[in-house]
Amino acid sequence: MPHQKIELVDDMTAASGGEDRDRLIGFSEMLSHTTASNRKYKPGHLLFGEGDIANRIYLLTGGLVAMRKYHAGGRSILLKLLHPGDLFGLDALLPDAYHRAAAEVVRAATISSIDTVT
Repeated sequence: MPHQKIELVDDMTAASGGEDRDRLIGFSEMLSHTTASNRKYKPGHLLFGEGDIANRIYLLTGGLVAMRKYHAGGRSILLKLLHPGDLFGLDALLPDAYHRAAAEVVRAATISSIDTVT
């Protein structure tokens, strides 16, 4: 099983331009020791909204996710597009944290996540 994890990390690292291999291996190891979920989402699915309680860390393993900030009246600003291999929702590592932006699936996505509340 550890060999498969390294292959997955190598695939994701290649997809993200070769960056953050050690970070992904660490996250993969963390996932192997926690209760993790691995789910598929359709475009338009809101993973979390700005101001929601931050209690999960996410690893995008396939697809595309947009991080946005919304203004009154419904207009939004695209902050960042997340690609396979990107970690997000890291506010969840802080006590009593809230998401500072919304995360919405743009292209069908597969996402692994772990609950940071123990």
